[in-house]
Amino acid sequence: MLERGQHQGMGLLKRQPASGLRFAAVAQAPDAQALHTLWLLCQQLQQLGYPTLVLDGCASEGAHSPGLEQLLQAGALPVALQQGDGASIAVLPAARGLRQLPLDAAMPLAPLQPLLRSYAVALLHAPVPQLSALLQPHNVVPLILAAPGTAGTQQAYRHIKHLHLHAALPSLVCALVAGDNPAQERQARTQITTLQRCAADYLGLTQRGLVLNVQSPQDLQRLALQLLENASTITEAAPLLPLYYPRQAATAAFVRSH
Repeated sequence: MLERGQHQGMGLLKRQPASGLRFAAVAQAPDAQALHTLWLLCQQLQQLGYPTLVLDGCASEGAHSPGLEQLLQAGALPVALQQGDGASIAVLPAARGLRQLPLDAAMPLAPLQPLLRSYAVALLHAPVPQLSALLQPHNVVPLILAAPGTAGTQQAYRHIKHLHLHAALPSLVCALVAGDNPAQERQARTQITTLQRCAADYLGLTQRGLVLNVQSPQDLQRLALQLLENASTITEAAPLLPLYYPRQAATAAFVRSH
């Protein structure tokens, strides 16, 4: 009550906390199963009450598929992508638009906050080199969906290494199984153990990893909640408060918080 420039009528003036937009990230899906898992995670986020927009850096904007590039030019989402009833996932092609964000800025993703304020979560789905350039200042922990087999393990390790060396970012790696298949689950757990051992031996990292059953709603919900925990929130700058004490108007600019 005794703070300068504030008073007990603040509630009547509707001074509420500024709304924020969470940015989560998933590395480019390596196969059809991983891409399907991405959409299932988005559905889980919406069911949890977080309207979600996918910024698909793996799809390029064009004359017949406008996306982030056009949004940055127009300054507003097209009507078709305005937040609806949550029954479907909004997807915006974003390959060109993401390249137009200011990588040299303190917060490269900040220009998107006022444009996407009708959503609670913006999920970046893009190649790892693009994610590492955008996410480093935001401390987002990207999700890596590993394809099965030796080639999938090697690709996932390259993603872990790139994020660590080029952006000093940790990551969460996930191996996928479908249904009740003990052999497939053993292979997935072996894959995660191999990735964690390689990350420790060659990068000095304690790599986070898990096995996800894509047919388990409980597993999907847990991973969706981890996506939220690993996201970064950008909050719109709050408007300046009105001065309650007129005599302090001349000196208000010099008030500092200690």
